[in-house]
Amino acid sequence: MLTALQHEIVRMLARGASDRHIAHRLGLGLRTVQRHVSTIMQLLRVQSRFEAGVAVTRAGLLEELDAGARRSTDPTPDRPGGSGATT
Repeated sequence: MLTALQHEIVRMLARGASDRHIAHRLGLGLRTVQRHVSTIMQLLRVQSRFEAGVAVTRAGLLEELDAGARRSTDPTPDRPGGSGATT
């Protein structure tokens, strides 16, 4: 099972992002990203970054991860009457 952070990393990895780019985008250290990539590759039982990208794409996980990323960044819809304004 991948953590939320590993999901984000594998999504970027599948899109061809370098460790350095991933680290910059996520505000992480390069070594931290490298460790996560290594762990992800072990969990997916693959030998290369390319194979990891292929594995998540073939399993349909990339679309799931993208949808999850969109949901987590979408603003929470306003509730009716939640603005505090009175009429």
